[in-house]
Amino acid sequence: MWFTEAGVDEVQVLNPTTNKVITTIPVGVSPHHPLFTPDGQLGLVVSQGPGELWLLDPATDTSTATVKVGDMPHWIATTPDGQTAYVTNESSNDVSVAASVTPVRKPVSSCGKKPFGTAIYNATVPPSVASVTISISALCASTLSSAHS
Repeated sequence: MWFTEAGVDEVQVLNPTTNKVITTIPVGVSPHHPLFTPDGQLGLVVSQGPGELWLLDPATDTSTATVKVGDMPHWIATTPDGQTAYVTNESSNDVSVAASVTPVRKPVSSCGKKPFGTAIYNATVPPSVASVTISISALCASTLSSAHS
């Protein structure tokens, strides 16, 4: 189990059996919202100070890469396949989109004032639908929009 703590620039790794911190993973200033991709193969955490998304290896409890995101990132959500991460950035008022497997930042979408939380809805798309497009700007407006092509 991983968690962050105010004033500590590390991800704490807790042994749930003993309830003791067994190691820490150094990350940037003011880390928030550690999570694992759905398959458990990658950990993610944002660091508010430098505005970075940290990619972490759960097998070794080490960082593997960082991706520059917006100012004061706060929350992360991943797609169900764990390939893409969405990061809300409070001070730059946008959402960063990053490939979680390869540390590459995609263009950000403006998002009003201080976007705070994220969620990805795992909908089942019928086989008759060729593709689904999600509008990030609609996401920022708290309305999920899908268009069929």
